[in-house]
Amino acid sequence: MATTAGFRARTVIAGISRRGRLSTSTLTVDESKATAASRPPVELAEALTGGIASMPTIALWIITISSDQPIQDMAARLSDEGLSIKDILEEIGCITGSADDATAERLKHVQGVVDIAPDMQLDIGPPNVDETW
Repeated sequence: MATTAGFRARTVIAGISRRGRLSTSTLTVDESKATAASRPPVELAEALTGGIASMPTIALWIITISSDQPIQDMAARLSDEGLSIKDILEEIGCITGSADDATAERLKHVQGVVDIAPDMQLDIGPPNVDETW
């Protein structure tokens, strides 16, 4: 049990909200009874780690697979390495998914990965407009 800033935390539950923000809840012990409490994520992380804690940034990636590798096997391998698979595009030999930068760097060294690039959103605009960017 950790003691920080006047309370003792037994359990810290952390997650990422739909908006990509860190959210946390703790189960605290107040002398005689346990109560659920929430603290701002940064304050809680600092209190529990003794300093500033940061979460890795999760990004979307497009991974091009070698044509001599079965794409389903590659998807399993990449998933084992930490990629959260979004789509398997078998026809074009690509897999899309999300991972942090360190995982993406590690995926570059998996046998059968030809390329890994960040997935970028493009908006070509409405039809019949002179400028598309």
